[in-house]
Amino acid sequence: GIEDVTLAVRPGEVFGFLGPNGAGKTTTIRTLLDLIHPTSGSARIFGLDSRRQSIFVRRLVGNLPGDFGFGRETPGREAVSLVSKLRGIDGSARADELAERFRVDLDRPLGQLSRGNRQKVGLITALFHSPELLILDEPTSGLDPLMQEEFLALVREERERGCAVFVSSHELDEVERVCDRVGIIRDGRMIAV
Repeated sequence: GIEDVTLAVRPGEVFGFLGPNGAGKTTTIRTLLDLIHPTSGSARIFGLDSRRQSIFVRRLVGNLPGDFGFGRETPGREAVSLVSKLRGIDGSARADELAERFRVDLDRPLGQLSRGNRQKVGLITALFHSPELLILDEPTSGLDPLMQEEFLALVREERERGCAVFVSSHELDEVERVCDRVGIIRDGRMIAV
């Protein structure tokens, strides 16, 4: 679990959330997104209570979970379409633009894609609707060095757009290259910002 984790991410800021495996990074993200419920404390995203107003919060957030996945037979385009319908928007044009940028075929079933290409589809589902907040859990996992650079360029563009970006990672180099501030978590506690 996590205890006494207090942090704030400002619009137009890339905030790195750094810690070793098992430190509480994913637990914090799942709590923020109301996927697990805290026994005490609260989380606010854009002034909204992440539990009581979770539906409104999710409209404002693009999320790449560390364990992104749909069925193996699901084509990437169908995954994007499902997320589009859940959000009540048509994001196909931006999804196609991102697919071209990341060089991934959205028409292939996810089970036929490499780990890196599945990760690219996950990034597209997080980004296609131009959210106000991006929450990315280990976003470059499985990406080759060229695609990592492309991803980091995209994060910088999102920051310029005014998007707040919360990047969870255990890769210090990645965090140093793109983040404005970094929070360090260990054993479920924030030890430094």
